[in-house]
Amino acid sequence: DLVPLLESYQSYGDVVFISASPRLRWRWRTLRRLQTICQAVLIRRNEGYDYGSWMTGLRWLQRQQWISGELILTNDSFYGPVGDLDDLFQRINASDADVIGLTDDLMYAPHLQSAFLVFRSAVVQSPVFQHFWDTLQIWPRKRDLVKHCEVGLPVALRDAGFQLSSLYTKKSNGNILHTAWRDLIERDQFPFVKVSLLRDNPTRQPIDGWEQVIANRNPHLAKQIVEQLNETT
Repeated sequence: DLVPLLESYQSYGDVVFISASPRLRWRWRTLRRLQTICQAVLIRRNEGYDYGSWMTGLRWLQRQQWISGELILTNDSFYGPVGDLDDLFQRINASDADVIGLTDDLMYAPHLQSAFLVFRSAVVQSPVFQHFWDTLQIWPRKRDLVKHCEVGLPVALRDAGFQLSSLYTKKSNGNILHTAWRDLIERDQFPFVKVSLLRDNPTRQPIDGWEQVIANRNPHLAKQIVEQLNETT
């Protein structure tokens, strides 16, 4: 289900795919398709959530000496692209910030939500960024991971003097990707929708009409999401 999104990312940078599913090694057709899209496909054990996978990818990139420009870390928590990614990357390119997120959150401390983060080269090469990954721990509870990683990394970078910016929200409180999903897509051309919103809807948001909202912009994606949701019910 990630292949169309990875293909879209190809137009904007080199893609390194990190999987925490060791069984992928035996899915030859999927693996071959990923290898045609991505500069590298890395497979690891499932531990440490997204940050464990990103740490694996960063260490591999450092060994290959591939990190020379800006770095984007993103995960599989989004369905997308809902629309064209050009608007997103135009916003990124127009920003003067050192660290860029799509959305922010005031919980615990003001921070950028971690589903999609852009780090300029100066940040990637900085001691505070390197120290964060060198000392990364495995947190058994996701709440602890959010406090120490999703909140901790942006706060550490801000304290080090780097400028942070959120592209689509300012001083949002709570998971805006659930509570304002429709406005983000229809008003702001937000190119994603959270998987957890449509699959679980844990806070019981009004999601009636989501299929048409997405189909108006990407009918293939809307059909794909329906098929996946039907498989999980």
